[in-house]
Amino acid sequence: MNVKYQNLSPTDAHNIQKNNEKVLAAEIKSFSSLSVSNNEPANRYKSITKIQYIALNNMLIPSTPEFTDIDTGEVYEAVINTQNPFKRGFEQYRNYLIHRLMYTYGLRVAECLMLTKDSIGPTLPDARGDVHYVLIVQSLPNDIEDPRKRPPSLKTVNSHRHIKLDIDDYSLLTIYIESYRDPVFKKKKTKDHNILFIKYTGKLTPLTYDAVRSFYKKK
Repeated sequence: MNVKYQNLSPTDAHNIQKNNEKVLAAEIKSFSSLSVSNNEPANRYKSITKIQYIALNNMLIPSTPEFTDIDTGEVYEAVINTQNPFKRGFEQYRNYLIHRLMYTYGLRVAECLMLTKDSIGPTLPDARGDVHYVLIVQSLPNDIEDPRKRPPSLKTVNSHRHIKLDIDDYSLLTIYIESYRDPVFKKKKTKDHNILFIKYTGKLTPLTYDAVRSFYKKK
């Protein structure tokens, strides 16, 4: 159809293109009329709709405990999300953040499970003095010992990347680390392996792929 690669006149190329478009349109129409067979299980998966995503996101927003603003002294009442299926604040923040990273930033489960506390942080001020917040997706550093039997890994070399975080997501990650994650290690006096998303009980080991899958499957 391209006169650059074929010895055709513009008119011939145009006519061939129109004919091919008609053939393709007929094929598309025939496929559109197909229906699911009643003799086969229709357990096919597809992306959730925008409305479904909003509903799921709203359900997983963590509850906010009562707190006092240090600068103003203003007391903010607790806001309880009664839809959230997870009871502990630790689990609500952790699972919501995993959900946000996957659905908003396109991270795979394995990539979420390889994040460390050092994977997030502010950039140096740019030429305008603006500071941005980034998430670094990469393999675990050599000095971190992964206790999982099947350690997660990056799918491809191109999976190493820097992602610009929304300031609200950076704030939630900071709250999770400083108010929920780190205090658990201090309370149990357990050595911190630095991996971001961990189990709340036991030896505070990093989450596994099966654990994340069970959140969506069971809850």
